[in-house]
Amino acid sequence: MDMNLLTLAFRDPRLEQEFLSEYEQQYRQTSRYALLAGILLYALFGILDAYLYPGQHLTLWLIRFGIALPVLLLAAIYLFRRGPHRYTQEVLALSTLLGALGIVVMTVIIPVWTRNTYFAGLIIVVMFVYTFLRLRFIWATLSSWLAVLVFELVSIELSDIDVINLVADNFFYLSANFVGMAACYSMEYDARRNFTLLRELHSERSRISQVNVQLESLNEMLDQLAHHDDLTGLPNRRSFFAHLNQEWNRHRRFRAPMSLVLID
Repeated sequence: MDMNLLTLAFRDPRLEQEFLSEYEQQYRQTSRYALLAGILLYALFGILDAYLYPGQHLTLWLIRFGIALPVLLLAAIYLFRRGPHRYTQEVLALSTLLGALGIVVMTVIIPVWTRNTYFAGLIIVVMFVYTFLRLRFIWATLSSWLAVLVFELVSIELSDIDVINLVADNFFYLSANFVGMAACYSMEYDARRNFTLLRELHSERSRISQVNVQLESLNEMLDQLAHHDDLTGLPNRRSFFAHLNQEWNRHRRFRAPMSLVLID
């Protein structure tokens, strides 16, 4: 396959556009319901906010229900609306990025010794972005690593976390991103390979169909030459005996009368 191995985009712009259109149609439903599942899960964690941090849950809810979830719901509305969905990948990438950033901000607000409770939420977001949402590799990677960058800046500048815990968090978070990248890359590569194979199969079927039409035309021409005289175009002796044999077999099968007229 002639593609950019970094972005996985086909080098032929027309082929790339054809793939993107088919990819969006093929995984539209998957992306829709995966996003709805993510929204539901994101909202359910609001119960945990009130249970674990009764004194700070209103601030956490402001981030969760006032900022992150409305953006995710707008993304869902865009995906479920009728008509073309030209910016599906961009909308999903941006909305999931904001969802991840919401969790990053929450980790700063809550006490540092309970930070790991919400840090696990970032791992869940990584799983969603790289696999369930069927984001393309380039958009999933861009969204996830921007979240990593903000996480690093916030952890270093605003959080009181110690170095050991920061290193441990980075080990798990970065590892999850690398594993997610590998999974997403493999999934999109397989999708592009299947697209290419199906395209070649359709092309081969079309070629075979054209060859069959040509063969049928050639067979008709050969049959015409075999059963008709070249000069007069009238049925020749072979045609006569073929018809005679056919009528004779019919006579023997049905015991029907048969007549034969010869005109010279």
